[in-house]
Amino acid sequence: MRGKFITIEGSEGTGKTCLVQVLRDVMHAQGLPVVSSREPGGTPLADRIRTIFRNQDPDTEKLTTAAELMLVSAGRAQHVQQFIAPALQAGQVVLCDRFADSTRVYQGCIGGLPAEAIEQVIAMTTFGIVPDLTVVLTSNYAVVKQRLAARNNHDAVMRYDPQRESEHDRIQNHFKALCNRDDTRFVCLDTSDLQVSDAAAEVLHRIQERWGEKWN
Repeated sequence: MRGKFITIEGSEGTGKTCLVQVLRDVMHAQGLPVVSSREPGGTPLADRIRTIFRNQDPDTEKLTTAAELMLVSAGRAQHVQQFIAPALQAGQVVLCDRFADSTRVYQGCIGGLPAEAIEQVIAMTTFGIVPDLTVVLTSNYAVVKQRLAARNNHDAVMRYDPQRESEHDRIQNHFKALCNRDDTRFVCLDTSDLQVSDAAAEVLHRIQERWGEKWN
């Protein structure tokens, strides 16, 4: 039986990484065969690509949006074939911090690359794998700013940290627009006033609503 593929999306500072970790621990405690990953990254080679992406120095040479698309997509192709697809074929639940919807928002909506080109690249690098459920996290800017200031994860991709409220709102609105286009795959969850354990409980509740008690 094919496993389930669940992605967590949203702008920086909304709690994606923490939610993936808690969901993984809760599902594991429930006896589910669960693994977690992230993008950019997910395999040793894709993690090296993440390092290039993360360590851009705008004072020397900044990646163009097209180059950025190719870079993160190369990592995704490796990630899908080497990690995600085998895990799903083995019947595991795969939790992923970001996936193709981040490309649609950041390189497409924000970066300005044509939607048709974005979709062609996504199709080439995901090999027909689409998330069974995508949870989009939102949060108000005051909470996001506080979380980003307290963040001690030096491996986080800081490139898209919103520096202004208008920038945060723009990114977040594009993610919300994805939810509005497809309510069969997307769930939108505001984490402004939620502890990560409460957010995880809400996601698990939504999963049971969609797939029943024995969805795995």
